[in-house]
Amino acid sequence: MTAQVHTDQVFKHHPINPIPSHLLYPVYDASLIDFNSQAIEVPGTRKEGQTGHYRNRLYPDQSVLIQKPKPQTLYEVTKQVTDEIPFDNGLGYIPITSPRGQLPVTYADKLEWISYGEVEKARMEVGSAFMHLFRAGILGDQSRIERIDPHHSGPEGGWGVGIWSGNRPEWQITDMGCHAFSLVGVPLYDTLGPTATQYVSNHAGLSIIVVSLAHLPSMLKLLPDVPSVKAVICMESLYGSEGEMAKEWGRREGVFVDDFDGLRVLGRANLLDPMVPKPESIATISYTSGTTGNPKGVVLTHRNMTTAIIAQTYGTELPGRGIVLISYLPLSHVYGRFVDLMAILLRGAAAYSTGDTLRLLQDIQIIKPHILPSVPRVLNRIYAAIMAQANGGGIKGAILTKSLNAKLDRYHQTGDFTHPVYDKLFLSKLPQLLGGRILYMSSGSAPISKDVFETLKVAFAANFSEGWGMTETVGTGSKGNAHDKDASGKIGPPHVCNEFKLVDIPEMGYSAKDKPFPRGELCVKGMNVFSGYYKDEKNTRETIDEDGWMHTGDVCIVDEAGRFKIIDRKKNIMKLAQGEYVALESVEGVYSLHPVFTTMYVHGDPLKNHLVGVGVVDPQQAVQFIQSAAHSKLRRLKDPDHVAKAIQEDGEDAKHLKNEIIKSLEKLARSKGLKGYEMVKGIHLSNDPFPPDVMTPSFKFKRQQVADHFKTELQRAYAESEANITDAKGYKMKSLL
Repeated sequence: MTAQVHTDQVFKHHPINPIPSHLLYPVYDASLIDFNSQAIEVPGTRKEGQTGHYRNRLYPDQSVLIQKPKPQTLYEVTKQVTDEIPFDNGLGYIPITSPRGQLPVTYADKLEWISYGEVEKARMEVGSAFMHLFRAGILGDQSRIERIDPHHSGPEGGWGVGIWSGNRPEWQITDMGCHAFSLVGVPLYDTLGPTATQYVSNHAGLSIIVVSLAHLPSMLKLLPDVPSVKAVICMESLYGSEGEMAKEWGRREGVFVDDFDGLRVLGRANLLDPMVPKPESIATISYTSGTTGNPKGVVLTHRNMTTAIIAQTYGTELPGRGIVLISYLPLSHVYGRFVDLMAILLRGAAAYSTGDTLRLLQDIQIIKPHILPSVPRVLNRIYAAIMAQANGGGIKGAILTKSLNAKLDRYHQTGDFTHPVYDKLFLSKLPQLLGGRILYMSSGSAPISKDVFETLKVAFAANFSEGWGMTETVGTGSKGNAHDKDASGKIGPPHVCNEFKLVDIPEMGYSAKDKPFPRGELCVKGMNVFSGYYKDEKNTRETIDEDGWMHTGDVCIVDEAGRFKIIDRKKNIMKLAQGEYVALESVEGVYSLHPVFTTMYVHGDPLKNHLVGVGVVDPQQAVQFIQSAAHSKLRRLKDPDHVAKAIQEDGEDAKHLKNEIIKSLEKLARSKGLKGYEMVKGIHLSNDPFPPDVMTPSFKFKRQQVADHFKTELQRAYAESEANITDAKGYKMKSLL
């Protein structure tokens, strides 16, 4: 159990690389931190069936987050920045160079920037236009405007505006316009299609939806089924017959249709003073994409959002003004949203990728970011590319391997992820893979493996931390320290804005009294924690208990240093036929390290005694794997096209490739300590990415939807595996039938 420490014993910290001092967002000197005591247990908080309450040792006083001049609302976050540095770059984008409608789409090789002064002007025009549409009666009478925010004091604010597009400046400007007039911005998932948009629009009673041109046809077709929507704004220009057709379609449905430029002109002609929200005003309803059932609407106030964003700046060690974040994680998901706002709060800038996942590395080369927020699925591919080069043989491979190992040794001994010799002589080109300017990386959404985490940290000599958060906590809860040599695999101590505790789960055998460390369900409190789900009292009561603690469903331990580590999931476990429990997400985390796969899904059937999987193959990596496997029957698969063709035809070549991959997966599983029943015994190989409707925007599987989509393939994988699995006596299963 972590020792109890009074808050007045907290170590003194000193700023380094300070951003403007009046912002009071401290960064600290790692040499002054005691990594053996990162969280404190508040005295007198232990109870039967739970641990005590843990707070961040460096910043145990949460009130620092709401002290002036720190912003109290999202309106103030932007206003402070646009007033202070109006001529600085604010929002960047990579322009499209090909004519509209032409495929393939081509892009410029440089960024275009919108200054913060222009951002402020645009958001006030957009917000004023929204209010004009309301006042002019275009959105219907007041009784038809659903008040999302029941505590809004004014007669005109508090209703919802939907945003349906990928990441781009217009997305952020629309949301900022909502902040300025106490409106509630409601993100609509870019990848989940019209069904999700229809559900959210009706559930939240949205009056206006701002959409990208790609979604405009679907939005217009939805109008009869979303009666609350009275205005649709297209982000791209509407001109010619295409524009007239869209506007006429809207007129037939009694809906105002215009484009973003037209909206700004309308706002410019009817400019209003801002209707400033209060900290307790609702800022957004962020619908969890969910892995089952309909999305749940997480109600987040301006207080929730600002305290989370400010907390995220603590300890980032970023210089502030002039830094650039690459925005590619969906803004419809809270992770992508808060990192954008964090960069803005720090007087940096957000530059938007093209949204084409196949050219992400190319976008990074153009943007050259200082901040790279990411998820394990992306980071695993970067790691695989580095390791393929390191294991490729020759002098270059040997030098890269030696350099990485030397840096890893130094990191394991000292926590220093830089090296005075290897960084300059042998690894100077490696950071160019990510644009050459990376200072800060983060991983969220799912656990990341120790090998990937540590290798990327030393490879790019970057402040790289793993954190934990949920939509319900604005993606914020805990964060490890980049200089902590024992941080790998852990989510770190609580953020400055949070308290943690662990609660017993008797049915799973987890207890606060467990040795050597307490174990239990992670429960969270803090100013960033939501107050409930919109129009959903049942799920609200099941998630937030009578004492105000949010129950996360994640099972954790807390070690002697006060670092938390996720070890299980309360719900996402399944039982195999022989009675063994399997945490499928944890198993996938191991298999996702295999370089052959861009995506790996692991499936368990409670009527079966083993696992099977579906893997999306990277043909280039598969060729290298085949060469290393030295399988005589696979030698004809000499290039990526041959591999892709073999997988598509699913004949003898694919059969041999499956067998070799399964052997390799078993070797990987044993090296990572997986048990026999956690090993994949059958697999379906695919050339095609998983369809968007079976994935959440944070790249998690909707397990039931994946199982339904690949039902036939999974049945075949089981049939093939059962024909080959031997039991303990060495007999093949089919011989016993």
